[in-house]
Amino acid sequence: MKKVLVSVIVFMMSLMILSCGSDKKICFVNDDGEKECHVFQQYGLFDQDKQNPNVEYKVVTGNVVWGILGFEMGLIPPVVLFGWYLYEPVGAKAPGQPGARD
Repeated sequence: MKKVLVSVIVFMMSLMILSCGSDKKICFVNDDGEKECHVFQQYGLFDQDKQNPNVEYKVVTGNVVWGILGFEMGLIPPVVLFGWYLYEPVGAKAPGQPGARD
């Protein structure tokens, strides 16, 4: 039991240190030519309502690796990582240019 508890604690601490995703402040230029800046959050499979169509997102590879490794320890780490922290904002999409970023 002690080995399992130590393994879980080490795994959770390494997730806090080594997970790569983060929220990002992205600025848009509105119709009046003024900058509007907002902080966009990471999202995953369970909270896709946080995804903004004007923001480009990428998969957080560190969280994918830790989710796969955590699958051996139990179901909770991969569910959390894939459910709420799978994608992170990268930047604003260029208007009228599919797939392009500003």
